[in-house]
Amino acid sequence: MPRTPRPMTPAQKRATTAPASPRRAAIIAIAITVALVTALAAIIVTTLNRPAPLALRAQAPTGELVTAETNRLSDPAEPAVTVVEFVDFECPACGDWHPVVSDLVARYGDRVEFAYRHLPLPVHGNAIAAALALEGAAAQDEATAMYDLLYDTQAEWGGQAADSQAGTFRGYAEQLGLDIDAYDAVVADPATLDRVSTDAADAGALGIRSTPTFVIDGEVVTLSSYDELESRIAAALGE
Repeated sequence: MPRTPRPMTPAQKRATTAPASPRRAAIIAIAITVALVTALAAIIVTTLNRPAPLALRAQAPTGELVTAETNRLSDPAEPAVTVVEFVDFECPACGDWHPVVSDLVARYGDRVEFAYRHLPLPVHGNAIAAALALEGAAAQDEATAMYDLLYDTQAEWGGQAADSQAGTFRGYAEQLGLDIDAYDAVVADPATLDRVSTDAADAGALGIRSTPTFVIDGEVVTLSSYDELESRIAAALGE
């Protein structure tokens, strides 16, 4: 036989229906306000302490295709032809061209000067950081090693959140056995960003807006295939 519930006492009824006291409501309101203010303050502090996104600086073009600071993959004493590639290390197309260029350097590097300059595109959020990493390695005569490593690992870091891969690139510097303090100093030096920006300014002066773009003996060339680059080089050599 079901039990008949006991009727609630007056005290129990008051406990379940009486609204919170003004003092208790005030305490709850204060607690909520403090929590919101604390959360807002944390957001503001995090935002203020967050480094500014990397961006190229306005620089005047040098008017030169190859400068004293330009990195080279080959440097013959008396080059018969000069090939300059404007690169973005996060650009998938540049990554596809990397083995092609490496092969041409191996076969023509004794007669052809192969150089590359930076053109980090806005669409690639870690391209500037990669360029700075390359320059950090170049300061210790390891530009080519970093150049190859950045392309060989592009699938691992490319396409990640903007400016999120500086630690990855620093790890590459350690992997290459670089002096990390010296590497850090070069990467953080505003002059290094200026150097990268100057490369981009020279690209703009030539009307170059995409990567990879090749310039052979001062002529910006449009290529329809990998083989065409070798054909253009052979033609410039008179072969």
